[in-house]
Order: sequence, then structure tokens, then C-alpha cells
Amino acid sequence: MNTAAQNPLVVITGAGGNIGKTLALALSKFFRVIGLDRSDGPDDGKSSDGNYEMDLTSFESVQSAFEQIAQNE
Repeated sequence: MNTAAQNPLVVITGAGGNIGKTLALALSKFFRVIGLDRSDGPDDGKSSDGNYEMDLTSFESVQSAFEQIAQNE
């Protein structure tokens, strides 16, 4: 059986919304999941391996979020 560190990483934008949270929860059974949203919100520990604040309309915000993910993964 794969450990969490061996599972592929999935990054979900809009992870703070209903669809994003549901998708993150479902995928977390098989993948490591990183959630991205305009506000990082509460991390319930059930749906993802981490949440990051990111605004898709800002190149700098997107770049910063992925740099943070790369440092932590």
C-alpha cells in the first residue's frame, strides 16, 4: 500500500467552495490534495494535505502559492 508521501499530488483551485471541498475529500482517499482558494479558510484536516490562499486573477498570487507548495512538498 502506498504511503501518503508516495501518492501523486492533486492541486484543486476553488477548494473553499462546496464543489472544491467535496472533490478534495473524495480525491484525498487516493491522492495527496492541496487546496487553493481566495482565502485559505479553516483546514479541517479531512479534505486536504494543505490549503493555500491564491487569487487566480493575479499572476503574482498564483506564482507565490505554487512556490509555497514546492517548498513544502
